[in-house]
Amino acid sequence: MSHINTPEYQFRSWLDDVLYEFSVVAEEPDAALLDQFARQYPMYAAALTDLAVDIALDALRRESEALTAEPAMSPAVSRAMSRFNKLMESHGRV
Repeated sequence: MSHINTPEYQFRSWLDDVLYEFSVVAEEPDAALLDQFARQYPMYAAALTDLAVDIALDALRRESEALTAEPAMSPAVSRAMSRFNKLMESHGRV
């Protein structure tokens, strides 16, 4: 008997299909979508919940990184600021 025909393999294969479908239906799934999938596929409710939490945490992490990232200063701006500061120092204004 092939392992492809085992109940465990079929369960895992269907689980992968359900999780994939859940992940592509919406960019960031909400509670209503999770509820809909959990009702439609109750045997996969725990895995769906885990995936939804992972997606939400990834979204929060991306938002946090975007907020904390400092804007990069171009070399031209850096040189201009350095020149400005030197001029200010030379005129005793700093």
